[in-house]
Amino acid sequence: MRFQLGFYVEPDRMTVHVPIQLTDHAPEHWNISGYDMEQDNEYRSPAPAYLKEIYALDGMTHSISLDRYGLHVWKGALFSWKDLAPQIVKIMQGYLEPGGNIEMIIPPRMPTQEDLQDARIWANEDSDNF
Repeated sequence: MRFQLGFYVEPDRMTVHVPIQLTDHAPEHWNISGYDMEQDNEYRSPAPAYLKEIYALDGMTHSISLDRYGLHVWKGALFSWKDLAPQIVKIMQGYLEPGGNIEMIIPPRMPTQEDLQDARIWANEDSDNF
C-alpha cells in the first residue's frame, strides 16, 4: 500500500493519504466513543473496522475523520507520531491491501520564499487572462 503522511501546524494532528478510496460519502467524522463508532445514520456509515483498531491504540484521542483518500487522526500531546504512525499504517494496510508491501511516498518539499514570490509574479502577470 502506498501512503503519504501529512502533518499540520497543530502537532497532534496527522493525515494518512492513500490511493485507495476510503469512503463513498462526503467527509465522515467519528467522535471516539463506542456508541458513535457503531452509529449509522443518513449522514454517515458505521466506522470501518480498522478505525476501531486505530482508536484502540494508546495515545489516540479526539476523533477520526475520513475523506475519499485520507484518514485524519489526532493523538494525545504526550505521545509521538514516530511510534503511532507506523502502527496506524500497518493497521490500514492489513484491511485495505492485505499482504501488500508498504511504501511511503515522501511529500514534496515546502515551497521556499523564492518559489512563493515566483508564483505571485506569475499570478499577477496572468491575472488579465482570468
